[in-house]
Amino acid sequence: VEGQRAVGWVTTALAILLIFLALTLPAVPALTSGLTRALGNPLVYAGPLAWVSGCGAPTPQVVEKTVEVEKVVEKTIEVEKVVEVEKTTDIPAAPSPATTAAPAATPLPIPAEPYPLRHIFPETIYWAPEALTGADGALAFDLPLADTITTWKLTALASTRNGDLGAATYDLVVFQDFFVELTLPDEGVRAGEPLTLTATLYNFLPEAQTVNVTPAADTWYTLLSEASAATLPADGVASVLIVIRPEERGTFLFRVNAAGAQMGDATAIEVTVP
Repeated sequence: VEGQRAVGWVTTALAILLIFLALTLPAVPALTSGLTRALGNPLVYAGPLAWVSGCGAPTPQVVEKTVEVEKVVEKTIEVEKVVEVEKTTDIPAAPSPATTAAPAATPLPIPAEPYPLRHIFPETIYWAPEALTGADGALAFDLPLADTITTWKLTALASTRNGDLGAATYDLVVFQDFFVELTLPDEGVRAGEPLTLTATLYNFLPEAQTVNVTPAADTWYTLLSEASAATLPADGVASVLIVIRPEERGTFLFRVNAAGAQMGDATAIEVTVP
């Protein structure tokens, strides 16, 4: 009927009337049958009407695909929420290390010997990271020196409340004109076996002197060598060997007196007998 308007309108009107009659036939009890129920199903006319009008309804397959897309969108939103929660989670900060307190000064015992006993030989004798100066920027403190004959390196790091920084170093010399130094052998120490220690004598006096080296008696070892004497020239060095036999296990102090006509010294070394 394309191009024939009158015939088209008549055909359309007859089709609508036929559809109306087909839809109403099942409502008449006398005309109810399988044929009338089939003709009264609206799905029979959905296709032709959609073809005539060009406004077909979406098929079930398209609806299913739309639902699947909605599900994917919901899952995407959930992932975004999880990521957002992870970004806003607070990460606990690592605890800062505790401030090291300045060690207390070790008292220097003075035993009943001709000379003060030197036996404290630390690597660091003072450490004060939180020391505060006075208004004039000066800091005064008592510093008991160790027994080491050496040159200590004093380092001072300072800062002001305004953020200015400064640093300074100073050499602190600990020295005496005559002293003795004890050293252990490289091999290990064993109980019941002879142990040879070396006493090195340093004489920085302007004149020579004879020095008697005497180990202090103690219960943890037996002295196998006799007392020794050495004559040192001015600005001279000499060594004396001392042989003992450890009788006990533990950590002990081995003490030596070095007595000279001009000056003497007494020192000790820590000996560990496993």
